[in-house]
Amino acid sequence: MIHFYESIVTKTLETIKDAHDCADILHDLSRIEQAKANVNLYGGVSTAHQLDEELRKKYPCIDVMINFASTMLPPGPQSKKIYSPNEAAVSNLTQDYYGILCDTAVKKKIVPEMKQFIRFVD
Repeated sequence: MIHFYESIVTKTLETIKDAHDCADILHDLSRIEQAKANVNLYGGVSTAHQLDEELRKKYPCIDVMINFASTMLPPGPQSKKIYSPNEAAVSNLTQDYYGILCDTAVKKKIVPEMKQFIRFVD
């Protein structure tokens, strides 16, 4: 699991809400939140997978963030949690959400590099 600096997340969200050039990003973040709610309420896993695929194509930074975070794993054996299809869909959408925030934080110069957005990985 990737953990982020909450103060940077908050500042990035405020920047997105205030910036006119971030309307599309704000819309995509809203779509993610709605899709997560739908999975939790109705089990809309296939719709969540479609949104995840769409966002990963639109924002290649999501995979960059995940790949970078995987290099931050502590040494030693890692316990693998087995996710239900609903949990996996929500987890993927959460990664999308934070990947978009991370990319925006760098582009808006809130942080100079992606690694400064990520607090730690466990």
